[in-house]
Amino acid sequence: MQSKPDESKRNLIALFLQHVDSNVNPQFLRDVVMGFLIAGRDTTAQTLSWCLYCINDRPEIYQRLQDELQDQLQRMTAPTIDQVQSLVFMEAVLKETLRLYPPVPFNWKTAIEDTTLSDGTRIPKGTSVAFPSYALGRMTTVWGPGALMFKPGRWLNEKTGKLRQVSPFQFPAFHAGPRICLGRNLALLEMKLVLVGLLSHGLKIDLEPGQPVTYGSGITLPLKPGLLGRVRASI
Repeated sequence: MQSKPDESKRNLIALFLQHVDSNVNPQFLRDVVMGFLIAGRDTTAQTLSWCLYCINDRPEIYQRLQDELQDQLQRMTAPTIDQVQSLVFMEAVLKETLRLYPPVPFNWKTAIEDTTLSDGTRIPKGTSVAFPSYALGRMTTVWGPGALMFKPGRWLNEKTGKLRQVSPFQFPAFHAGPRICLGRNLALLEMKLVLVGLLSHGLKIDLEPGQPVTYGSGITLPLKPGLLGRVRASI
């Protein structure tokens, strides 16, 4: 694929083409675009859907989110990034959502060299190793007897009220090590901004009662068949 980038074009694909070799393989470009869509859109949207599902019937969590907003942002119409990042309980809610409903529920890697795990397990070079993030986030050996419960408080230090530092190897929603997700901070910021927009304007989504909610099977973890609700003013 050979083309001279149009300087007037400022979309994501044009920017990508400006910074790679001019002989781009169409299949490679397709894979990059799919990566943009899956990692940059689907995962964030699905996590927000699961988050709204989780807080819908937990009025104490919803109220605490609103209280934090009123305390930190004082109903500002255009909060700064630093102000949004200061919403620690909101981040705890999002991380708890990601723990129970990771947008990429199953992943696998290929060993690039012979490796020995801490328990003595040998993994020869070229071996594919799969790990289910969905199951890892629900293990009682890692998260305690309440692993299946939605408890944002587990992410907060009880004494300081600040976020606890949890190893990405324990919480692999964004993976860990040198291959950790490059967009993890951006994704959390985007989701916070959406929630701030909803809550700061006093909006609440009441889910349709009695609707069956489960997940679809695929690369990502969408709600199946979807999430039906009505938006109303709560204040």
